[in-house]
Amino acid sequence: MLRIDFGKPEEHLERLGWERFFEIFEDSGIKFLYDPEGHMTKFVRDE
Repeated sequence: MLRIDFGKPEEHLERLGWERFFEIFEDSGIKFLYDPEGHMTKFVRDE
């Protein structure tokens, strides 16, 4: 699972640096979908 934590980090999740994050992001074929007003963010498959 790849996610961005906007609050207090959960202890059971592994913290990644940005370089590793973007490696996984690019290798997974996903896009980051967001609402510019800040109401929703999520990862979606790039089809």
